[in-house]
Amino acid sequence: MFLSDFFNSIKFYRRKYVVFLIGGIFFLFAQSLADLSLPALMSHIIDVGITQSGISNQAPPAIPSAAVVLLTKFMPPSDRAMFQAAYVLLNSLPEKSQAETLTVFPKAATEQTFVLTPLNQLNRKKIDLIYRRACYALNHVVTTKTKNNLSDSIDEHSQSIISNIEELKNILTQLSDQEINQAVTISDKVPELSTMATATQLNRLFYQELEADIAWISVSYILRIGGLMICVGILAISCAIGTAFCYSRIGSGIAAELRSAALTKTMSFTNIEIDRFTPSGLLTRITSDTTNIQNFFANDLRNVFYAPALAIGGLIFSYHVAPSLCWIIYPLFVLLLLIIVTMLVILSPRFKLMPRLMDRMNLISRENLNGVMVIRAFGKEVFHSLRFQEANAELTQNSLILVRIPTLTLSLLLLMMNLFVTGIVWFGAEKIAHFQLQIGNLIAFIQYVFLIMGGFSMTTICLINLPAVLVSAARLSELLKTIPAVQDPVQPKILEQPVKGEIRFENVCFRYQGADEDTLHHITFTAQSGQTTGIIGATGSGKTTLVNLLLRFYDPTCGTIFFDETDIRQLKQSELRKQIGYVPQQAKLFSGTIEENLRWGNADADMTVLNRAAEVAQIRDFIEQLPDGFQSSVTQSGSNFSGGQRQRFAIARALVCQSPIYIFDDSFSALDYLTDARLRKSLVSYAQNATVFIVAQRISTIRNAEQIIVLNNGTIADCGTHDELLQRCSIYREINESQYTDLINNK
Repeated sequence: MFLSDFFNSIKFYRRKYVVFLIGGIFFLFAQSLADLSLPALMSHIIDVGITQSGISNQAPPAIPSAAVVLLTKFMPPSDRAMFQAAYVLLNSLPEKSQAETLTVFPKAATEQTFVLTPLNQLNRKKIDLIYRRACYALNHVVTTKTKNNLSDSIDEHSQSIISNIEELKNILTQLSDQEINQAVTISDKVPELSTMATATQLNRLFYQELEADIAWISVSYILRIGGLMICVGILAISCAIGTAFCYSRIGSGIAAELRSAALTKTMSFTNIEIDRFTPSGLLTRITSDTTNIQNFFANDLRNVFYAPALAIGGLIFSYHVAPSLCWIIYPLFVLLLLIIVTMLVILSPRFKLMPRLMDRMNLISRENLNGVMVIRAFGKEVFHSLRFQEANAELTQNSLILVRIPTLTLSLLLLMMNLFVTGIVWFGAEKIAHFQLQIGNLIAFIQYVFLIMGGFSMTTICLINLPAVLVSAARLSELLKTIPAVQDPVQPKILEQPVKGEIRFENVCFRYQGADEDTLHHITFTAQSGQTTGIIGATGSGKTTLVNLLLRFYDPTCGTIFFDETDIRQLKQSELRKQIGYVPQQAKLFSGTIEENLRWGNADADMTVLNRAAEVAQIRDFIEQLPDGFQSSVTQSGSNFSGGQRQRFAIARALVCQSPIYIFDDSFSALDYLTDARLRKSLVSYAQNATVFIVAQRISTIRNAEQIIVLNNGTIADCGTHDELLQRCSIYREINESQYTDLINNK
C-alpha cells in the first residue's frame, strides 16, 4: 500500500521517466542477447575454426567425382538418390558460379568435380546426415581393414590413416557387399558427434585433393567469427552505456523530485509534525533515504530486468550447447535459493533498524554540535562523548552485520560456482571422450553457467538492497502523505482592500497535542489598526503560543481569530502571512548578504525602504561601517554577528515587509535599554497605521502601548493601559515593582 502512495507522490509513471524506463529495458535486453551470444560464437571458433579447420559445412560445397563414387557405395538407395540429386558437375554451372568455386578449389578446373546446389535448411540437414553416415561407414571399414597391419591402439575414432583417394579405392576393391552393408548399419547407430568427427577428417582429404588452402580457410573463419564477436562486444558495451544513461536519469530525476517534495512537505508542517518526525529524522529522510531510492532506480532497477534475462537466457543457451549437462544446474538453483532466503531472513530486521539508528546518531550529533559551548561550560564532554560512542557503536555493529553477511553470501556463491564448474569439467570430459560433447560446447556451457551465476549474484545484490529501499520508501511515503494539522481552505476568501489589520480573538482555546490541559483558556480581545498591543506574563503563560495562533502555526482548539472580520482559517496561509511582519524570539538569519536577508519579506523593496527599516531597527550605522555595506556576507545562522545585531537585523527584515500587522515576539530582550528606547520611539512613527503586537518581558518595552494584555496560566488576567493595570492588576503591579527594584539596585 505504501509503495502505491510512494509512486503516486513522485508520479514517475506519468512523466518523462517512462521513456527512459522503456529505453533502458530495450538496451538491457539487447545487452543480454549480446552477452549470451558471445560464448556461442567462441564455441564456433573452437569447434569449427580450430577443430574442423574452418570447414563449417559437413557436406562439402565441392567434392571430387571419385569421392562421390566411394561415398555413394555406403548409402542406402533412397539416400544415394537424394545425395546425387544435390550435387551437379561444376562445368554445368554458370561461369560466375564456376569462378567462385575455383577461387576456393583451384584443382576443380582440371579434375571432374561435383558442386553442391543451393538447398533449403531442411534438405541441407538431410544431406549433411547422409554424408556424415557415409563418411563414418567408409572410415569404419577402412580402419577395420587396415587395423591388423598397424598398432592395436588405432580405432575408428583416430585421425585418418588414409593420405589420398587412390588408397581408398584400393581398399574398397577388397571389400565385400556384406562388409559394406554392415558398416552402413553401424553408422546409423553411432552418436552424431562421432560421425561429424569422421566427416571432418575426410573433408580435409577431399579439400586437399582439390588443392584448397585449408590453413587459410581456418584462419579466415576464425577472423570472421572473431570480428563478429568484436562487433557483438561493442554492441554490448554501447547498450550498457545506454542503460546506465537511462537509469541514472531516472534515479537522479526521481531523487530530485523526492527531495523537492519532501522539503516542500516539511515546510508545510506545523511544530506538531516536526516534533513527531524530529529534525534529525526529517534530515535523514530527505538525504539518506532519498539516496537509497536514487541508488535503487539508478543501479538495482536495471539488474531487476537484466539479471532474470541473463539467468533465463543462460539456461536456454546452455541447454542448446550441452543438454546432457543441464542437470548439474538444478541443484545449483536449489542451493542458491536457500542461501538467498536465509540471508534475507537475517538481514530484513537489520535494515528496518538502520534508519532509526541513523536518526538517533544524527540527533545526538546535532545536540552535541549545537550545545558544544554549554557542554564545555558544565564539563560534560566525557558524558556526551560516551553517549555518542554508544550510539556510534550500535550503528557500527548493525552496519557490520549488513556488510559481513552479504560478503559471506557472495563468497559462498563464488565457492559454489567453482565447485560446480569443477563438476562440469569432470562430467564434460567424460562426454567428450565418448564423442557426446565437443570441447567448444563444454567451454561455452561453462561460460553460460558463469552468466547464470552472475544473474543470481546481481539478483542477490538487489535482494540485499531491497529491504533498505523498502524501508526508505515507507519512511518517505509516510512523510509525503502526512497531512499537516494546519490546512488551507478549499475555497479561500480574499481580504477586502484596503486591509485594515484589525485582529479579534473570540473565546480562543488551545491545547498542544498530547497535553492534559489547555495552554490558552478562552482568550478574547481586539487589537485595533494603528494601535500597539503589548503582551506580558510569566514564563510559560502562553505569550508565544498566542502569536503563533495568529500566524496559523497552530489552529485553535476552539474559538475563532478574525482578521478584518474574516476567520483566518478561511484565508490561505500564504495570504495571511503576507500581511504580517514577524520577528521571532530567536533571530534566524540565512547565508547570503545583508540585503538578501532584509528582502525576505519584500523582494521588490528598494534601497530607500531598506535604509529606512535599518534606521528604525538601529542597525544602519553598523551596516554603513562594514566594508561592503548591505552586500556584506552573512554566514550560516548569522554566526558572524552578535546576538543583539542578529536581533536588529531580524527586526529590520520584518519592517521591510511594510505589512499592516507587526509581531515582535520578545524581540527586544537582547537589546540594551538605550537601543530599546530608540527603536521603540522610531517604531511609533514607522508603524503608526499598523497593528503592532509586542511580546515582552520588560514593562518598559510596552508601557506606552494602547493596550497591554497580562497573561497568567493561559488566561487573560487583565487588559488595559499601563496606568490602568498598575491600579487594578496585582500581577502586573508585581512585575513592575520587581523590575523597578532591579533597576534601582542596578543603578
